Amino acid sequence: MSYPVKVSVHVDGVADPSLALADYSQLTLVQPALAHHTFALDFACDTLGKALGLKPELVPTQAHQLLSGKDITIGWVSRLASGAGRSFQFKGVITSITIQTDADLVNYYHLSGYSPTFLLEDGTQSRTFVKKSLPAIFQQVLGDYPGNAFQKQLQAQDQAVLPYTVQYQETNFNFLSRLAAAQGEWFYYDGQTLRLGHESAKVIAFRSSGAQVFSLAMHLKPITTEGAAYNYRTHAPLAATATPPVAGYALSQFAVQQSAALFTQPQRLAVGPHGRDQTQLQRALDGLAAKQAGSQVALTGSGEAFDITPGSILDVQD
Repeated sequence: MSYPVKVSVHVDGVADPSLALADYSQLTLVQPALAHHTFALDFACDTLGKALGLKPELVPTQAHQLLSGKDITIGWVSRLASGAGRSFQFKGVITSITIQTDADLVNYYHLSGYSPTFLLEDGTQSRTFVKKSLPAIFQQVLGDYPGNAFQKQLQAQDQAVLPYTVQYQETNFNFLSRLAAAQGEWFYYDGQTLRLGHESAKVIAFRSSGAQVFSLAMHLKPITTEGAAYNYRTHAPLAATATPPVAGYALSQFAVQQSAALFTQPQRLAVGPHGRDQTQLQRALDGLAAKQAGSQVALTGSGEAFDITPGSILDVQD
């Protein structure tokens, strides 16, 4: 039996805010941590017309004017007393409207779109940033968008000044994602806020049961990594060895130790522009080692923790 929740769907600009688009036939929401979120909703034409305050015959010619490009808020709360205080909310942008006919020859509307991060795909850019910190670069790039486009929190751990950073024929989203990954920082949308850096997140209990299942897997992989670069300012070659993370989940630590013992020959990488000096080279290699270590333990599952968002911490218990 599915967990009962009360769903609300609101679109900005609807004449009567009390008219919620809650009478839908299907709702899909996908929230990857490091990519754009997507959503889709199906509505019967008469239901959509009623919610928008339109006569049925006007829905095909006017509904798109009220919905296209509008902000949408999707949320739900528990219907059970045991779930009091738990809720979920997602804010997105409607980018596609399709009118379709099903097998019963009944017309319905299919609304779909993305998280506001999709606005950062508005065109490729080529530019440079000289002597700017990571937060300063993010602030400059995101400052080109209206203040109400999306909420943002820029709290990177690394505040060091980067001597020279290039965005070359990339969308702003691809550039910022690449830059954050290169500096070992989280960059993600949690459903309401675009975040640089990972703050203390809410902990959500996930207990194995008939309705909730999970799979925990560990993999041994080559992890010892060496890298080289060239400092063009001092005309000096650079070399470093990655330091695997020593903290974290016990199973991850075991996987790192066993991998290092099993695969004795190091991977040798050319780090490229992120290794301009010894400190940056070491940081880049350590970031690669941390990413590799993170991929050695994988948790997958399904369940009824309806308030999970990207950035949350799951407390999994069997």
